Amino acid sequence: MKLACLCSQEFQGVLKEILELSPEYSVMFFEKNEQFEEFLKNQNNQNDKKIEGVLIQVDNGLTGALRLLLKAKATIFLQQKWFFISSFSLQESSAIVAAFNYGLEDFFCLQTQEIAEIHARLFSKLKRHEQEKEGAQKIILGDVILNLKSYKAYKKIGNSSEEIKDLGLTLIEQKILAILGKRPDQVFTRKQLIELIWENTYVLDRTIDAHMAHLRHKLKETSVIIETIKNIGHKLTIKK
Repeated sequence: MKLACLCSQEFQGVLKEILELSPEYSVMFFEKNEQFEEFLKNQNNQNDKKIEGVLIQVDNGLTGALRLLLKAKATIFLQQKWFFISSFSLQESSAIVAAFNYGLEDFFCLQTQEIAEIHARLFSKLKRHEQEKEGAQKIILGDVILNLKSYKAYKKIGNSSEEIKDLGLTLIEQKILAILGKRPDQVFTRKQLIELIWENTYVLDRTIDAHMAHLRHKLKETSVIIETIKNIGHKLTIKK
């Protein structure tokens, strides 16, 4: 299991003391926000370097960490557990509450918690996350199966789950199907889809329209329907 930590060089020693209690876990340390953001951004294209957890030092306040958390959680493909840690108690209760609302898994404080307690809480949650992830590698959409690990999409033939047909989706089409399929009946605007798929790359609206048209064509003999909501965006529904 891999963990990414954003912290000062001085703080690395403290974290190593916590993390070395479980030597089976590998840790990557980052000192600069820019490098850390770039690493997270590239997680979608990684296979053997995917991380399960993110641990951020927040001694200088929660503003920067909250921004990173929001940015990552907006990317549907990022599924890590996020943790904040500080050397002392922070007088930012509203910001801490906001962090939990945005998806923070836990908040640790070295001033009030023992290292053994932090270790136990951190790794029990990461272990549970690892077990949950193993059982959640697929999205079933009617007669379509999307494998999130390989990003392959298949159609079930008849009533047998063993007989399947590869739908031959491109990587972009697979990503569109994953985004819409994780939240059926939710409308996504073109802007949202472009940001989730291409991130900071400039892409024309007609580009997403072209990919959507190809995807619809490949799904036409399945129970999956991608609807266009005029002047708004797209949503996925499943034929009953």
